[in-house]
Amino acid sequence: MTVVLFLAVCVYGGAALYARLRPGEAAVVEVIAASGIRLSGIALRSEAAFFLPDSAELLVRDNERVPAGGALARLADGSLITAEHPVLYRSDADGLEALSPDALEDLDVSTLQALFDRPAQDLAGCRGRLIADSAWQFACLAPAETALSTGSFCRLRFSGQSGLFRARLIRQSAASRGQVALVFRLTAGGEVLSLRRCEAELITRS
Repeated sequence: MTVVLFLAVCVYGGAALYARLRPGEAAVVEVIAASGIRLSGIALRSEAAFFLPDSAELLVRDNERVPAGGALARLADGSLITAEHPVLYRSDADGLEALSPDALEDLDVSTLQALFDRPAQDLAGCRGRLIADSAWQFACLAPAETALSTGSFCRLRFSGQSGLFRARLIRQSAASRGQVALVFRLTAGGEVLSLRRCEAELITRS
């Protein structure tokens, strides 16, 4: 008997994004880096914490991609838990996997601050997490005078990460209490998948 694990997948449109600079851009970035704006935010992905009973056998390795229908775990009775959609399995979890990009639809400074303060989920029985989309979003607070146009591209340098990541501004709120809420869309893997509450430097051409 096969038990199918349901994992909601949010599909986002837009142009392909690149994790590294294209040729000829490095010199420009070095000139403008000194005027970078500091951002405080949170990373949200289409993901879910993966819970199993103690008796279950995990069948996937850390950072393994599992196709639709692929086996994730075997229960004590021999039945399999499979992925309904293609997923990336990660062994790390922080209890905030339930925060999805859907939470950013009605964006303003207050709702974003509430997301920052959301308590983590109890991870008893958690064996990791399942990520359903390579695209993810970085929602952050910035000074109200930050001048960006929705749809524009910029580069973000995350604390503790090397290199710059190209991002597209997909949503911004009205200013409130001297701040504005911004949402960037990125596509990047590796160590960036461990980011949650984090700081970044915004680098633009303006």
